Amino acid sequence: MQDNRLRHLNPHDTLLASSQEDFLKDNFDFSYIGLENAVININRKDSVWNYQFIIDHFASNKKDTTTSNTKLNLKKIDIQKLRFAQNELWTGQKMSLSLGSLLLDADKINFNTLDFKIQNAGNG
Repeated sequence: MQDNRLRHLNPHDTLLASSQEDFLKDNFDFSYIGLENAVININRKDSVWNYQFIIDHFASNKKDTTTSNTKLNLKKIDIQKLRFAQNELWTGQKMSLSLGSLLLDADKINFNTLDFKIQNAGNG
């Protein structure tokens, strides 16, 4: 089993971890994604978001103007106590979201085509 982790500046702050061997390829198949007591803060003061290092990590060295071929397949999402904040200092916009509980079972979640077939969605 391979341990794949994306890290930012502090090596003890794991952004994402997976035992899936093809994690860093173009196809992501997750049967389950769960977040509990998560805090997501994104911000920017200029044209660069604080998560730009993630985009850079997955970016190709080739200049490509076509749509991404990356495929993300999700089946179940379980979120408990999530806080999300976006602070867009460049344009002066702020957005925040607090979510107590969400359990979502899906047949299909395709972000490339925006095709979503949800079986069941509820508050966990």
